[in-house]
Amino acid sequence: MILRERTLFLNFPGWQVGYSGFTYHISSKASLISYVKNQAEHHKTISFKNELISLLKENGVDYRGEYLFT
Repeated sequence: MILRERTLFLNFPGWQVGYSGFTYHISSKASLISYVKNQAEHHKTISFKNELISLLKENGVDYRGEYLFT
């Protein structure tokens, strides 16, 4: 949406290489804080790449694998 609606986000210069952005509802705040605090331990069981791909698929986001982690 940000790229399609450029007039709504005049000060947005574009995405940085190597970053992803996700939004969450305020009701998920506690679980999100817990996730961030325990991220190192969490990623011992699932790689960041596999988790990102899972999130993209779960939310119906099209992606091209060759552009992930380049």
